[in-house]
Amino acid sequence: MLESFTSIFYFLRPILSIDANTRLFGVDALDIVTIGFMFIFFLVWVGKLIRGGAQPISGIDFTIIMFCAWCVSISFIYFEKSELSEVAKFILPPLSYVILKSYIRDRAHFIRCMRWMLIAFLVPTILSVALILQGNGLDKVNYWTGLARYQGVFVNPHNFGHSMTFMLMLSAIYVWFKYSTPERPLNWLTKSDKLLIALVLLFGLFALYQSYVRTAWFGLLIFVIIFAYKYNKKWVVAMLVGGLLVGFLASPILKLVFHDVVEVTEGERETERIGSGRPYIWGHNLTVFSELTFDRQLAGVGIGNRDKIFSEQQGNENIWNSHNDFLEVMMQTGVVGFLLFAWLQLLVYRRIRALPSRDMYPFLAIFLTVVFMNFASNSYVVRFSVGQMFYMLLAYIESKSVIQSSRRE
Repeated sequence: MLESFTSIFYFLRPILSIDANTRLFGVDALDIVTIGFMFIFFLVWVGKLIRGGAQPISGIDFTIIMFCAWCVSISFIYFEKSELSEVAKFILPPLSYVILKSYIRDRAHFIRCMRWMLIAFLVPTILSVALILQGNGLDKVNYWTGLARYQGVFVNPHNFGHSMTFMLMLSAIYVWFKYSTPERPLNWLTKSDKLLIALVLLFGLFALYQSYVRTAWFGLLIFVIIFAYKYNKKWVVAMLVGGLLVGFLASPILKLVFHDVVEVTEGERETERIGSGRPYIWGHNLTVFSELTFDRQLAGVGIGNRDKIFSEQQGNENIWNSHNDFLEVMMQTGVVGFLLFAWLQLLVYRRIRALPSRDMYPFLAIFLTVVFMNFASNSYVVRFSVGQMFYMLLAYIESKSVIQSSRRE
């Protein structure tokens, strides 16, 4: 019963990423459904914990609980500077890891969960592609380049692009898990699996391209290189050569997509304005942070307390959207929150490195990719849906069967 309920949630989560365009207390209606699922999982988890049926609290769990407790505490202390919906985005995804790892029965169950998640991902993906082909689902047309940037059925193009990249990475991990299962049959990829992967690649790559989310593009490239490097270094060389050839042939469109980079190299734009002005944004927020009082530096400016970049507001509260999740964590939760978050990354990395060799590199590839995207932009911390699905995937690394397998090795 519980195993089936878990599979249902893995299936529903990508569908619940669709923008319902209806909000209650600042929270999307479908996100409220997600929160409802998590509340049920939490109650069952507490019961399992009391009876001794849940996974023991690990170092990763403890750090997540401390980070979440810190976020809630500072939000009460500086309640006038915090937004409840943003606090939920910070704490619910990592808490999903703590809770769901007790519900993954074994490797076969996890493979089924991934398969259901991939199937469900096709719903918002195909709907988005259909809208794009009809000329709908448009976010905006870039004034400088004339490129049309689409968001599909998602709230914005960034959620769209990052969701597509996550789906594509998930498909690679699913295929590897099917292939590397010791008891796999000769037809380890069924006809339905092949159709599923073909649809994911066909629609996912097209949708990712139409989002024009450069961080998501680079993230997928990094994932493929890290993943392929372990298993076949010749593939990496072939992909790099192929990538250079495609880049040469597609240079006109790439110059438009990376127009700010081109303008910097040609001396038409200041260096700090490269990458949508990230160095300038980071410098501004760090300057604001340095001028805060000591208690605010420890606890942050408040979760959700930020404005649009390059706003004209003056004073210490002129916080811009950081375009860097690590900086965003420090700005909104302070030095204490940042140290807890950084320690969490280290613990997850160490746990992945301790996995059985057949499982380590897929998780290492997606983890390092997410770290890169979190540093390069607002990615898996402030984007609730992809952040939660990432932790739902990571939950396997400390599931019961994996811990037992690691001990045997």
